[in-house]
Amino acid sequence: MQREILKKVGPAPVEIDELVRLLGASPAEVSAALLDLEFAGQLTAIRAKEYRSPSVINDLTI
Repeated sequence: MQREILKKVGPAPVEIDELVRLLGASPAEVSAALLDLEFAGQLTAIRAKEYRSPSVINDLTI
């Protein structure tokens, strides 16, 4: 699940609901995988229910 999420998330924000639809997974499964990816530093939560790759955040702080 995490690998599939990383393929779908890039510099543009992606909402959890969109990932649920694209992956055909339950909201609980997607939320758990997103949380794991966020803790691992592979995704960044930017707003409620939106995630993107952390490189965008790093570019903005330089």
